Amino acid sequence: MGTPPQHSRLRPLPPPRYHAGMSKIINLRMARKQATRAAARKQADEAAAKHGRSKSERQQNQAATAKARAHLDAHMRTREE
Repeated sequence: MGTPPQHSRLRPLPPPRYHAGMSKIINLRMARKQATRAAARKQADEAAAKHGRSKSERQQNQAATAKARAHLDAHMRTREE
């Protein structure tokens, strides 16, 4: 156990070259893509809130559809051969 060996080739990274008053350098292409993704995510969330249904509403609709289908199938006329 002990301290790991110090290699002359492995040096710590220098501190960032901006001061407290300077802004950070950003990649504009990546910033535009992130803004586009955020706008699309916001639009999708709004659409889901507007048109989405809760789980109980979907189950209720499925039950009503199954009941209507069973009612129609019960009254179906069959061909006698």
